[in-house]
Amino acid sequence: MGSALSFHLGRLAVLLLQPLRRMRTESLKSGAMLVSDNLETRAHCGQNTPAEPKFAAQRLICECFYTDNYHIKEVNRHVSYVDRRSFENSEEGRKILTPLGTARRETIIAALEQESRRRHNLLAEALDRSKHIRAHYKPLHPEVYELRAEWIHPELEAIRATLFSEGGSSSQASKAAEVRALRNRLREYPPGVFSFPVFTRDFCQRFVAEARHFNESDMPKARPNSMNKEGVLLEECGYYEGLLDPLLDKYLKPIAAQLYPDYGGATLDHHRSFTVKYHEDGDVELAYHYDDSEVTLNVCLGEQFEGGELLFGSMRDCASQTSRYPLRHDVGTGVLHRGHHMHEAVAVDSGVRLNLIMWLRSSTERNFIQPEHGRQRPVKIPPTRGSKAAWCCHFNEQMK
Repeated sequence: MGSALSFHLGRLAVLLLQPLRRMRTESLKSGAMLVSDNLETRAHCGQNTPAEPKFAAQRLICECFYTDNYHIKEVNRHVSYVDRRSFENSEEGRKILTPLGTARRETIIAALEQESRRRHNLLAEALDRSKHIRAHYKPLHPEVYELRAEWIHPELEAIRATLFSEGGSSSQASKAAEVRALRNRLREYPPGVFSFPVFTRDFCQRFVAEARHFNESDMPKARPNSMNKEGVLLEECGYYEGLLDPLLDKYLKPIAAQLYPDYGGATLDHHRSFTVKYHEDGDVELAYHYDDSEVTLNVCLGEQFEGGELLFGSMRDCASQTSRYPLRHDVGTGVLHRGHHMHEAVAVDSGVRLNLIMWLRSSTERNFIQPEHGRQRPVKIPPTRGSKAAWCCHFNEQMK
């Protein structure tokens, strides 16, 4: 019932709000099920009459959105969940629940039921929050809702200039030289993980103050994902159109196209972005996980903190997951990595750390069927590349 309701809500959004921003023509013609887990308000920035919210980049999803990768914090496991009876009777459910006492079993079931309701009600609740914020919230720093030249670190501008210095030559030698020039300007550690300055310190300070102002307001707020308790969904707050969409188009996509050509880097066309907050009295750390993205950008915004390093392991499908590579995250610096690169955040020893997370996504990649997934999308879209790069339409419930 919930799946059908979300399906019809998504289709209604398509009919009423076309043309959809940032949606590929191919996806619109595909006839696949369209459901949004993100809603957009225009960056109000003190406007007297805020624009009516609209649906942002629609996301192709399959039925597994409602059933797969529920995170059970008590045992640090991801499971599939349809309803209580089927979970309790499943082999997976019995293994988890049988050794536990009645109270802990009921706690786990209650959390799974709550998460199931959240997923099915996601669209309507997000729209309600977005409308309320648009109508009532007054930003402290409206300037941070717009990507200005002074917010971009000079090194990121230099990196972008490197990418376009060859004048668009299509020769293999020129492309290889372009990639080498790019890599020479980035720090790569561990392999496949790249660090580079993104924002100026001035922008980070203003953004942190704006985030604090919003958190201290009485505006409705939603958890950024099922693993983080603190943070905000930036689309609901109006950050997409003026700040984050241009950041993706002008800077991140050209970089990702060179670094991750086999992971959708050249076809990134939408994103899910949010903040996460770590401190001693709230979320302290983040368990080992992978992201619901083709490519992820993680920018440290501040504030003052000790500890909290990032640890990177192997790719998700690697048999060995024992090694960890520590990476210190400085204010204003972005860490770019593949969504399936396993990672975690170690505990913050003191202070507060605020990070901007952008899950960068490709509609092209998400139109593939993942053979080992065991399901098909509502409409099967013929792939244009081999199945080696095929990905499931969603990866991990660190998501939504």
